[in-house]
Amino acid sequence: MEAGVHTPGLTRRHVDRVLPVHELIVVQSGVLPIAEDDRRFAVRRDEWVLLQAGRRHYGYDDLDPDTWFYWICFGDGRPDDGIESAVLRGGQTGLVARPDRPGMLFEGLLEDQQAAILTPPTAHSYLQLILAEILLQPPATRQAAPTQAARRAAAFIGDHLTEPDLSTVRIADALAFNPDYLGRAFREAFNETPTEHIHRLRISRARMLFRSTNRSIASPGGGPGLTREVKGEHFRSPADYQSVSNPLSTLPSWRACHIADQPDGIASDPVEVRGCRGKLSDSSGR
Repeated sequence: MEAGVHTPGLTRRHVDRVLPVHELIVVQSGVLPIAEDDRRFAVRRDEWVLLQAGRRHYGYDDLDPDTWFYWICFGDGRPDDGIESAVLRGGQTGLVARPDRPGMLFEGLLEDQQAAILTPPTAHSYLQLILAEILLQPPATRQAAPTQAARRAAAFIGDHLTEPDLSTVRIADALAFNPDYLGRAFREAFNETPTEHIHRLRISRARMLFRSTNRSIASPGGGPGLTREVKGEHFRSPADYQSVSNPLSTLPSWRACHIADQPDGIASDPVEVRGCRGKLSDSSGR
């Protein structure tokens, strides 16, 4: 099992390849245009897609500049009879019922992985918890008005996260809600206030930028709102979040090598990977 984060601007388009493992992707921002064989998906923020082992996966369009997502590969051994099998038997894409939970789990997993303290049992536990969040059904389409208001506010926050004047009052004004009503609805739906939600997401994005790139939090992926949010926080330097300065270091060898071979992130032919850390070959076996 391996996991990582695909940061904004890392590749122009998702690579074209065949993996021997399943890959779960949870999009945090932007849109991921990706296909499995002849089936296409446009995976948006707070949505997930499960790519099956042994099938061709490729990006059918360029990524948005702000698109980033977590990914985790699993299932290189015999499938279990529990939650992994349940996920594989279910749908191939869907909405994350509790958007904050997978991000928290991925952050813990990546920190343990980078600190070299991630044991196989712990990694398996992280995987089980992430898959459990995927299996969790979101509320019915006909939601109560407060829940709908809270979800609209959460979507607005995601779209305007880097703007320095983002606040409950501004969100309420943009969505035509009373600020007090929106605050109560948001806390009831997400167990945190809009302000706490904004702060948590900004810190999470700062960690993502520090861990996986050499970019400043004031760069396009950060913005003035993010810079102000982390001021005064105890943050390590970007180098402390990276094993090396190359952002490809956050990727498993079979993914990093393929991207390195295709500077623009686009492969002319699908690549088959034999073994999770095995040698890359083309689909003819050469």
